[in-house]
Amino acid sequence: MTDNQQLTQLTQAIDTLYGNSDPSLKDQANSFLLTFQRSEDAWKLVFPILGDESTSLQLRVFMAQTLRSKVQYDFSQLPKESLVSLKDSLIQLLIAYNGKSRLITTQLCISLTYFALQFLEWSNAVQEIINLLSPNSMPTLLEFLTILPQETMDVKKTPLTDEEFDTRTKQLISNNVEQVLYIMSTLAETRASNASSINTEILSCIKSWIVDIPFFQILNNEPICSLIFEGISNEDTFDTAVECLTTIISETDVSPDSPNLPC
Repeated sequence: MTDNQQLTQLTQAIDTLYGNSDPSLKDQANSFLLTFQRSEDAWKLVFPILGDESTSLQLRVFMAQTLRSKVQYDFSQLPKESLVSLKDSLIQLLIAYNGKSRLITTQLCISLTYFALQFLEWSNAVQEIINLLSPNSMPTLLEFLTILPQETMDVKKTPLTDEEFDTRTKQLISNNVEQVLYIMSTLAETRASNASSINTEILSCIKSWIVDIPFFQILNNEPICSLIFEGISNEDTFDTAVECLTTIISETDVSPDSPNLPC
């Protein structure tokens, strides 16, 4: 079957799944799509379809979900010699979707997280991603940095051994704490002129990294603390700021020598 024929079948299946009221036809379409997701042929089509904005949003969302599933569960299907080019293609997709469909961007960020986690030879993964997404794709970078620690907490979600997982999470998370804290602090310094959506993303990112950042580094960071407390008084950022503060409090074993929260 040619790629064009597969694309036609995928388009028809998506149209049936979202637009047909016949339950039996919906079940058939869903079964076809699940079979496609498990196939090695999926690798050939995800990038061309995601890169083609003339295809329907529903189809591209499905392909983004497919890519996430393939990277997380079928990474071993990829030949070693293809990993660098696929990594580059994935980052370019993230740049292309910056500020566009959040549904797709989220799936791409999860895909990139699992790609970085399993591509053991990619030694400078986080630094390269930061360099390529900053500053022009900052919303996407913030989402990736938010997702990264959330998706690297459980070795059972990966095919890695315990030793590989521990080594890799140290490289991706522990070794980048200072860099991430610097980025968050720098962005927090311009909080007054940032869009509320950016401040919300910064707060979400801080919340995700709280477990990995020594709490005194957060409490001693004036821009970050100010962003949190000022965020509580802003309707647009209130919920995220409260969640961030609550997480800090829950992760902090306060002692007499601990730095005080700003009033």
